[in-house]
Amino acid sequence: MQRMIDFVEKFTQLTDVEREQLSRLTQSTWQVSDLKKGQVIKPAQSPSTEALFVFDGIVCASFLHHDELVISEFFFSGEPVVLPHPDTHLEVWCVQDSQVGHAPLRNLAEHVETLPVFQRVCRLFAESQLNQRSQFNDLLKSSSPMEKYRHIFTHRRELIEQVPQRLLARYLGMTPETLSRVRRQFATTEIDLNQ
Repeated sequence: MQRMIDFVEKFTQLTDVEREQLSRLTQSTWQVSDLKKGQVIKPAQSPSTEALFVFDGIVCASFLHHDELVISEFFFSGEPVVLPHPDTHLEVWCVQDSQVGHAPLRNLAEHVETLPVFQRVCRLFAESQLNQRSQFNDLLKSSSPMEKYRHIFTHRRELIEQVPQRLLARYLGMTPETLSRVRRQFATTEIDLNQ
């Protein structure tokens, strides 16, 4: 449950009392499940009825467009899964073996009322995620493969370090072969710049 406290403290410092309240809230509200790589958490065509939090591992939201897999977003250890509304077109699944907490939205809303700092942090995180996603969508439309790769290398290194290359290529809107070529060119450029 420390992951939840660490997540909140990225945004605000908690008092000892708030930390204890959040720990109790987490234990009473979230049911944590061990899930296998590839396991679907939320099927497409079904609306979210639960809040999701990644306690360990990587979770992905994706959808099919003309029978092609499109990666919407990745969520890493210590992050809630934030989906746009409506989200019925999205499927949420595990990229690797993961521990994912889930809590009925109705119950969570009732519990969160007792801890305003958690409400505020969730709102800040959601706004940050949506802003980041909007900027990234603009980047996807107007940037070269090298510019896309440079952006995630600079701003979201965890994607490069933890996400399988074939999924990262889909996320960036390129083929795995193009991503391999861009990575080689980028590594060569970085070596030249550092000499």
